[in-house]
Amino acid sequence: MAQSEAERAKPATDELRAKIARVVDEGDWDAELAYQQQLLEMTEDAAEQGDILHRIGDLFFHKYGDTAKAVEYYAEALFLKPDCVQLLRVTADLYIEREQWTEAIEMCLRQAVTEDDPVARVSRFIRAARIAEEKLKDIDA
Repeated sequence: MAQSEAERAKPATDELRAKIARVVDEGDWDAELAYQQQLLEMTEDAAEQGDILHRIGDLFFHKYGDTAKAVEYYAEALFLKPDCVQLLRVTADLYIEREQWTEAIEMCLRQAVTEDDPVARVSRFIRAARIAEEKLKDIDA
């Protein structure tokens, strides 16, 4: 029986994951970024691609302080994992930090509809409403 492309790529992706673990332990963020990008190119599974994009976004946000790049990667990850509450939350927070109010409201509303907990759901709706009221108040003027 012929191996699938994913099965043939598994040893290479396993090797990359081992390299990633090593450079993370060493705190070599440049190497991790390069390896994560290579892994992204080799990975066919959409959920795994979403996880990798999330991690790359985390690197840009937490290690490089580049919120613009972080938002780009988080948005791409959300395309693959639209109901990921953690991604929605961090993306909303970044949009707020960057004063991108419309996008922040959208992320808060998306969080609200994905929340299972009714209290958390209401909290997200309130957050979206507050941003709209406080930051977009003169939109109707």
